[in-house]
Amino acid sequence: MTVETLRDIANYLLVGGLFLAALGTGGVNLFRARVERDKEEAVRGKEQQRLDKERELNSKIEALLKGNQTLQDRVAPFEILARARYPQAEPNEALRRLEHDLESIKARTAGIEARAEPRRIPKSARSNVIMTLRAYAGHRVRLSVPNGDSEAFEFASQITALLREAGLNAGPINSVISTVPIRGIRLAVESEAPGSFGAAILTALHLCGIDVSGHADPSRITANEAYLDVGSKQ
Repeated sequence: MTVETLRDIANYLLVGGLFLAALGTGGVNLFRARVERDKEEAVRGKEQQRLDKERELNSKIEALLKGNQTLQDRVAPFEILARARYPQAEPNEALRRLEHDLESIKARTAGIEARAEPRRIPKSARSNVIMTLRAYAGHRVRLSVPNGDSEAFEFASQITALLREAGLNAGPINSVISTVPIRGIRLAVESEAPGSFGAAILTALHLCGIDVSGHADPSRITANEAYLDVGSKQ
């Protein structure tokens, strides 16, 4: 191998080394640029997240402020009423007293509505009542209501229809005039002993949610009879 050949080979190796060095330097610079770009993107991402959270927080605060204003607007008339009703009391104490008054009024109103609601026999009780009284088919039940009490008459009509459905000889409904108000349900039977017709009638009434509040005049009542006074609603 001549000197020229060796020199050419050395030159080639030198050029190749320089090329590889250049590639290495370029790769390092490219990697460094990529790392810097990733860092910048991560910083921008975190900043965007911070801005998003800040906007979400501001939105929630704004909603709370609007809700608080709405609540204040709703409470304002009650504050005026409380101050007018209890002028000597502190604002919170006046509101507390007014709230108590309103709850009392609400309870009284519910009681009035309940008393005004006409009595009804629940549909769910019908089948059990019929099964309870079926063995006493043909037994007689006489009924009476206070004269002029339409609610009592309607309730007695429901009871009569159910008793007839069970096979009993129920009715007619008599209107009676009494100097003493008749309230609730009064029953007259010859016996309330277990197995008696009277006991079966009591059971049927209880299945309908009817509590017997007293006993009607039992005179001339036989074992096959019952007498119901359907009084005014209590």
